[in-house]
Amino acid sequence: MQSSHVQTTPRKNGIDLETATKRAGAEDIYLFKLGWFSRRLPPEVISQACRGEIPFELLSTRSWGRKLCEYLFSIRDRDQKIRAEKQAMFLAFVDHINSHAHKLLLGRDKAQGGRSSVLWVDKLLRILHHRDRWIRPIEEWRPPPKTGKSVLYRTLINHLFVPYKKGTQEHFRLPENAYFYWDWDWRPGRPYWTQELEKARFFHLAAGKDLRSLPGLSVRLTRRQAHLVMNTPEPLPLKIAIIHACVRDLGGNRALAEEFAKVWWLKNLITITDDPEKRERRAREFAFWVTVMRFFVQHRELGPDRVREVCDYIKHVKFDCEVQRDAAGNILYDSEGEPLRAAPQPDFSMKGRSPRALLRRIALWHEELGRKRDDEKLIFSGSKLPSFRLPVEEKPGWFWRVRELLSSQDLAIEGQKMHHCVYSYADRAAQGACHIFTLEEYRRVEDGWDEVIKHLTIEVTPKREIVQIRGKYNARPTREERAVLKEWARKLSLEIRD
Repeated sequence: MQSSHVQTTPRKNGIDLETATKRAGAEDIYLFKLGWFSRRLPPEVISQACRGEIPFELLSTRSWGRKLCEYLFSIRDRDQKIRAEKQAMFLAFVDHINSHAHKLLLGRDKAQGGRSSVLWVDKLLRILHHRDRWIRPIEEWRPPPKTGKSVLYRTLINHLFVPYKKGTQEHFRLPENAYFYWDWDWRPGRPYWTQELEKARFFHLAAGKDLRSLPGLSVRLTRRQAHLVMNTPEPLPLKIAIIHACVRDLGGNRALAEEFAKVWWLKNLITITDDPEKRERRAREFAFWVTVMRFFVQHRELGPDRVREVCDYIKHVKFDCEVQRDAAGNILYDSEGEPLRAAPQPDFSMKGRSPRALLRRIALWHEELGRKRDDEKLIFSGSKLPSFRLPVEEKPGWFWRVRELLSSQDLAIEGQKMHHCVYSYADRAAQGACHIFTLEEYRRVEDGWDEVIKHLTIEVTPKREIVQIRGKYNARPTREERAVLKEWARKLSLEIRD
């Protein structure tokens, strides 16, 4: 390590001061003069910055340092004394981490291709954000020697938040699922209520309480289901873990559980709320969907691939409220002038139903949606994603293309040709809650006319996540179709969730 006095030699590792000036700002030049011009600052630099021997702003020349500076200067309080105490606590926290677990600040992340990552700094700041819940001072933490970043981070969490077993110096052993709040990358766009749910789960379990007594949880779990939630094969978000536990409790397999976990309205029923009426309503709805899970477990001939279309149909007939019309087709209004709305079959139940009869009803519903033309002809604002085109291998003149469907009429035509229920998404698409795309092959045969072969219908969320991919009759995509889809997702930075 270079000494901290000003260099007399104007070169360092083959880089002279003039070259360094062109490559970096004035702060980097200051560090260069002090012998610290390198990608990884030595621990002494951070310690001196925390003790006020050099300006803390100098650390902002590194990406992880910018995170620390942003947090330090975001500390605000009208009382200058309280603000000074908070800043002192922050500097003591960073200094202690730097002294005993330097790799958490500067370590390279293999998941990031060996490059320096700010992920661990984000996680450390998350711990600092909950300093009012610390049960022990940070100064007492001594990490085990020769351990990786994940182990260091876990022992730090246990030290600060998890109590000891009675009469021992050993922490309570929490299941891996409990640490999901700390381990997950809560980047912008992740649902806030999901983050709050995971945070509530950790602190509830860390207090030695049962998951079933989690305050405000909108689903009722049996003892066995709670056990399955906390002992999934791999760490899962609480919403998905509960769905997996319910399916496994009924005797279903993992493939079936994964399909139910992709149903967005089922996941949205699992929340924490202080409103008892809302909590009770969601508990009843979730209990109904458990009967749908039981139906699939009892009739294994349906298979996991049928889950989405069956759930779409049931949601439509039992929960989706449609505008009521009279025999002449006129809209009915209530006393306040609002259109009357009601679900087609609010008392729909799975009791006494057979798979054959249910699939027959779904097929009739798809035909009805395919024939339907919306009187209002809804026009969607769209996602503003650019178009995509790719040549088809071994088919000269043919191209793959992905285009967005921008009206309810487009959805009706798509549903008619693909024999599925995409038209039922018209209201959500009009509200901007989802965007519907179609993948197809085409070739130009005449001016203004294309020969088209349809392949897939794709649902994309406003968060740029592909959450549903279906072919004709709700078939799964082939290997070739998925390869084209991956290329489209890569070019537009979309995340495939289905």
